[in-house]
Amino acid sequence: MWGNVTTLSIDNLPNIQSGIWYFAITAYDTSDNESDYSNEVSTVIP
Repeated sequence: MWGNVTTLSIDNLPNIQSGIWYFAITAYDTSDNESDYSNEVSTVIP
């Protein structure tokens, strides 16, 4: 659906609270197989 995506922006999270947020993602191949979780990344929301 999206091809090779190496960045992603997450906008408009409802009721976002300040603090440290952690994210990890998975991907699907064309046969609908899901990958393991990616490395975790974090960001600070003031």
